[in-house]
Amino acid sequence: MSQRRRNVKDASSTKRRNKKAHAELLIFHFLGEKMSEEEKKPKKRRFKSRIECFVSFDIGKALEFRHLMEWAIDALKGDIYYSSTDGELPVFLHENAFQVSGLDGDRIRMVNIRICRPDIDFSLDSKANRRFSFPAKLYLPCKQFRYALEAIDKDSTLNMLFSLQYETTVTRKVADFRNPEFCPECGRPTIYNQLPPEKRGKRYDRYKCICGWKGKVKTKRRKAKFYESWLVPEKSKVEVEVEGKGKEMFEIVPFSFDSDEYQFTMPKIFFTGQAKVARVDFLKKLKRINKLTDRATFVLNSDGLKALVREDYVRSGSFEFSDDIILYYRGKAKAGYNVKLLLKSFPPTGTVASLQFADNMPILITAESEQFTASQIEVWQAPILLED
Repeated sequence: MSQRRRNVKDASSTKRRNKKAHAELLIFHFLGEKMSEEEKKPKKRRFKSRIECFVSFDIGKALEFRHLMEWAIDALKGDIYYSSTDGELPVFLHENAFQVSGLDGDRIRMVNIRICRPDIDFSLDSKANRRFSFPAKLYLPCKQFRYALEAIDKDSTLNMLFSLQYETTVTRKVADFRNPEFCPECGRPTIYNQLPPEKRGKRYDRYKCICGWKGKVKTKRRKAKFYESWLVPEKSKVEVEVEGKGKEMFEIVPFSFDSDEYQFTMPKIFFTGQAKVARVDFLKKLKRINKLTDRATFVLNSDGLKALVREDYVRSGSFEFSDDIILYYRGKAKAGYNVKLLLKSFPPTGTVASLQFADNMPILITAESEQFTASQIEVWQAPILLED
């Protein structure tokens, strides 16, 4: 009899426990404490990397760098509603180069400054995970960075130490892969083929770079792993030291790139016209044109380069550039550009600049700097619609 009572007691206690567990499960479910489907999915693994990069500019080059950065900051400024670069300078640290590259707020100009190791003292100590993908991307606050560079004069040197920490995630997608990926002569990406389509061969692999290099660039499409690296601002810093008449030191906090930002590529244009100009004299002529109008059509042919304008009470106007201004030219091209913006697009370095454009296509302005001979200093500017 006692055994039967014990069995009934155990059964009733088990039943009570089951009811209690069921009630707790219902409460857990209806109060929303149950994990959602998204929370059940395993989170992406994050791989940490540490980058230490030292960049140093000698006397003379430091002042040139200051002028270039001030020009780049002004060129990238735009309407804050459209621009995410207003107040932030996009910086890329390669394994052998320091780069500033980005679009302006109105998406009219694109600045590309890539200063390579032969021109500066550049060293990179990378304690990076094997999944980390260069270049290392970061933003610098324009106001604070510009203030730090203001102390540079002709007798100053500049040292910058980037201490950065990144987290890397892995994704899989289909993409095109080029071989070689960069031009062996100038280091530009092999994406703007200067050969017309009919001269690229049956396999479409014949290639000519802007610098003149010719070779074969093979492209294959395949599925591969891609690594996205993000800066951790709380554990990163940029030390700027200016030494000349005294010493000034600053510790600047960098910013991280937002997702899908700066996923642009350089324009792929077949240039039909090229000219080399004396920069200062050419800018004087542009200022003269800008007094009359802010729009001009530039025509390059066998007779040289000239600008055609039209304005109120001026049915037509023509400005021909002399041989003292146009040092070299070849090809034919015709396109219109905003003269006011064109004046701001010229990099403030070098005595000679190269112009490359095609019919109704963006113009590429390349500066030939005496201080940074192995580097790239260029800017793209979009055209305007020509009036009939």
